[in-house]
Amino acid sequence: MAIELRDRPLTLGQIDFVSHICTDAVNNGSLAYQKAYPNCKSGHRQNARRLLTYDYIKQAITKFKAKSAKDKGFTVEDMHRMYEEDRDFASKVRAAGARVSASTGIARLYGMDKDAGTKQEQTIIIIGPKQAKVIDSKEIEDG
Repeated sequence: MAIELRDRPLTLGQIDFVSHICTDAVNNGSLAYQKAYPNCKSGHRQNARRLLTYDYIKQAITKFKAKSAKDKGFTVEDMHRMYEEDRDFASKVRAAGARVSASTGIARLYGMDKDAGTKQEQTIIIIGPKQAKVIDSKEIEDG
């Protein structure tokens, strides 16, 4: 899958890095870097960290994940619904840790976690037994 942003085209290595970090490396930057740059013998972690600081790489990863989700027909709403089912089940079996994990997963879906990387004020959604509001989402257009 060739990824190219209008602002800045990615190199073949960067395209491979994005592809690997979104698929077989499963968000493991060091492993993705090793697979994308097999001739690089050391510094995988540092080089991956450096690549992940670039906005155009972050955009490419977001775009790749959105395209993959669209191709598979899997949406944030689907994942939200799955987390809700997990929370309900955890409540029934009185597994507080699993309930917290499901709640954290929902928060992360919407970027409300400590790793979100934003210093701005964030809105926190409290999830209760009521039916969740419908969330309007935009489909990301392809290139």
